[in-house]
Amino acid sequence: MKKLFAFLFFVSIVSAGICVDDPDAGLLSPTSRLYLGIAFGITFMVIALAYAGSKFTNNPKLTVFYKEEFFHLIISVVLLVSIGGVMTLSCTVVSGFMEYSGLVESDANVSPQLVAKGYVSQTVREARLIFTYLIKDSITYEMDSAYVFGLYNPLTGGITMGFKGYKKAYAMELDMMAMTYVMPVIVSLESQKVLINFSVDIVKYLLPVALFLRIFTPTRMAGNYLIAICIALYIVIPTMYAINGAMYDVAKDSCIDIGDNVFTSQYSYCKIGSLIPQAFFLPNLTLAIVITFLSGINKALRVLG
Repeated sequence: MKKLFAFLFFVSIVSAGICVDDPDAGLLSPTSRLYLGIAFGITFMVIALAYAGSKFTNNPKLTVFYKEEFFHLIISVVLLVSIGGVMTLSCTVVSGFMEYSGLVESDANVSPQLVAKGYVSQTVREARLIFTYLIKDSITYEMDSAYVFGLYNPLTGGITMGFKGYKKAYAMELDMMAMTYVMPVIVSLESQKVLINFSVDIVKYLLPVALFLRIFTPTRMAGNYLIAICIALYIVIPTMYAINGAMYDVAKDSCIDIGDNVFTSQYSYCKIGSLIPQAFFLPNLTLAIVITFLSGINKALRVLG
């Protein structure tokens, strides 16, 4: 049984590393391996001390304690192996979806973390570029609307009239589009970018803590919940963002620019509208899926103890 778990653990880590672009990131980083080793080492030490104490004192409570902890140590190893398997599955799902969408070659194998970061960064750049064009042209139209044409006679006086006053309406429209729609999109996307980077990096510290909390009965439920959070942060969220980004990448090319020379293809309503689901609707959908996932995984782990 021990050899079987060792083999499964090795296979899971190796298979999970197939689509990880940076071998020093996330669960495969030296920091993560060190902390996981410390967590398992402390668990082994507690079990060994309880075993020695039970043999020396013949205390039945210590006997029950070390046997229970050994059982949950095996469960922790199984959970870690399962995380590696789910990582591999998520890579397969994302690669298959992107291949189906025609975004990558058939033999490509990409990690959800890299795809999610890439798509969010790309969408942020597009939103910033649209915002720049809107503000630049808004200022240009505002300045053009101030042009005046005047005729003046020293004896009879003169008249002054606006030359391009109609452009002020264009300036106000562009300013409204920038501040009402594009700016909230940029803020939302920048927050999501921070969340994705945080979700990938925090797992290397959170997962060892979760496995350590499983040592003792009073904190075991907290450890189970943290393990579920780790899976959601490291696998579910990047996978959902990768699929959402691929869907956006395919759909955005279907935008048909309106023919007005004022609202050019640089900031058409269609382009701005295509950013709104990525900034607001799809993150809420991801959040709903993550909450449902956390609830289901937590219930499953409670069955194991």
